[in-house]
Amino acid sequence: MSGEIIPGGGDWSTTRGESCQVEARYLIRTQDGAVVDVVNRGYWLAPASVDARLEAGESVDESEYYFRCAPVFRTDDPRYAWMAQHQFVGSAVDGGFDDEKGLIIIRVWLVR
Repeated sequence: MSGEIIPGGGDWSTTRGESCQVEARYLIRTQDGAVVDVVNRGYWLAPASVDARLEAGESVDESEYYFRCAPVFRTDDPRYAWMAQHQFVGSAVDGGFDDEKGLIIIRVWLVR
């Protein structure tokens, strides 16, 4: 599946000690016109030095921090109904390449 994020979503975070619990809610319009609702919760954990490097705009290898999530998908479109019937996990990276600055890139896997 590929698509684009529809404007209007949001994200929140709560810091507890050294880790940060994150939650994002957004809609994806797929390449074939379906709309998929996403609720994505996860955790960010990084040393202060890594946070500082990212804030300064440096590229940081994803092995230097922990950014994992568990997205839940919902849709009324029968072509993607299977997504609402399975568990997914994800690994997120803070975009570090010039064409990805400011982006969060999320890779998602179906758990079988």
